[in-house]
Amino acid sequence: MDLSKKKCIPCEGGIPPLTEKEITDYKRHISGDWKVTDNNKITKEYLM
Repeated sequence: MDLSKKKCIPCEGGIPPLTEKEITDYKRHISGDWKVTDNNKITKEYLM
């Protein structure tokens, strides 16, 4: 799964938050600088 080629559908609204299992599955495919916030979102901060 290449997450860099996916579109952020939840950002458009109307999509339920990730489940705990989904978060666990996705975390296997992303680098360590991503964080789980609010127990249901995967986020990454970009500094300019």
